[in-house]
Amino acid sequence: IESKQELNPENIGNRLGKGKYANVYEYKWDEETIALKEVFQDVSSRKGPLDKEKVIRDEIDILIALREALPDELKSIIPEVKTGENPLFLGNNPSFGMTLFKEETLRSMINKKTIKNPRKAIIDLLKTILIAHVNGFAHGDLSRNNVLINPETGQIRIIDWGFVGDLNERLEGKLGDKTKVPERIRNIIENSDIENKEQLIESIENILNSNDVNSIEDVNNIIGEIESKLKQVPIEARSEQPIISESGRISVRGAVVMGLIAASAFTPFLVFP
Repeated sequence: IESKQELNPENIGNRLGKGKYANVYEYKWDEETIALKEVFQDVSSRKGPLDKEKVIRDEIDILIALREALPDELKSIIPEVKTGENPLFLGNNPSFGMTLFKEETLRSMINKKTIKNPRKAIIDLLKTILIAHVNGFAHGDLSRNNVLINPETGQIRIIDWGFVGDLNERLEGKLGDKTKVPERIRNIIENSDIENKEQLIESIENILNSNDVNSIEDVNNIIGEIESKLKQVPIEARSEQPIISESGRISVRGAVVMGLIAASAFTPFLVFP
């Protein structure tokens, strides 16, 4: 009988997030601070309740498999499992530790910060999700809270792979609207200085919805098409004039930005398997 390894509650730091079934904390692991995910109750799904320990085991297995499948330059986009292949326990609750990311959620920066390297963010997001699909994984909740981004560099992270659905059941081989990939790309583009935003978004959605994703060759073809579209669309020259001047008056640029913010609205659509 496998013994359960207990975690030390004294090593728990700040709570980073709380969901319907899980908490995420900072946790001191050896000499490193990691993110600790604890599932505190069984998870509801279309196929019935899922045992909470199985949920943790599945997420550990998925993260390990995905990092093996991704090329080296993309491995850092998803968390690395830090605490081994088996669950640890906070009391009776199965848990595991992973990389603690410091980037902001896409939700937190919408209409607040400009993403300065949107091309990198878009391509890295697409490559990661497409390679996951080729390997049989579909992220079940690609919400704006589960895409992290550094607005200065365009570095993204994708978290919360615990509700990965069956690829064929969810997508039928294509990157349709159910993936929420087009919505996250729209968020990135709308929060950047890329020109001709709507035209670019429509072009990318057409590419995603008209291509099969069954092999790495398919991935390369899709990425090639989208990279070509991105290169054709310039990024506006950014003015250094602040939105609000030191005198407290709103600048012309600030008035334009605030007008765009007021006119923008996003409705998140979360997918749950």
